[in-house]
Amino acid sequence: MFWKSKKYQLKVPAHIDYLSDLRAFVVKIKDDYDFSDKVINAFKLCVDEAATNIIQHSYKGTEGQIIIRALIKRKHLTIFIIDQGMYFDLRKIQDPDLNYYIDIGKKGGLGVFIIRKLMDEIDYYKTREGNILKLTKYREPEAKKKRLRLFFSMSNFS
Repeated sequence: MFWKSKKYQLKVPAHIDYLSDLRAFVVKIKDDYDFSDKVINAFKLCVDEAATNIIQHSYKGTEGQIIIRALIKRKHLTIFIIDQGMYFDLRKIQDPDLNYYIDIGKKGGLGVFIIRKLMDEIDYYKTREGNILKLTKYREPEAKKKRLRLFFSMSNFS
């Protein structure tokens, strides 16, 4: 059987009140395409962090929109987060010294670090459509093993 990729999109105002809509968009993918809780929870956190940064830093309190787009494939899920605010080069951000953060009691400022740790692939670029943050996470190997075991178990009945 061939597995075609699926695409979905949601557009919301760039306002903190709509973060729950962005998270719900990700959960809907889990419900429809059987991604693991681990993969979906990683995306929920990363989408929340990225959208919060867009609202606070890219738009800086001005009105704007955030588009979230999902590309669902058999082996992975890719989420695109698009805005038309100020461009920000993620490559300029270095991983923080977490011990220093703890020592000074710093809160916040870990969004990019969290995204880097949780996603398998990250890309950020500017197009005519806007700034695009591309986040990819592969299905867990354990899920693949379970499907293979089921296949071999079923083949023993023939």
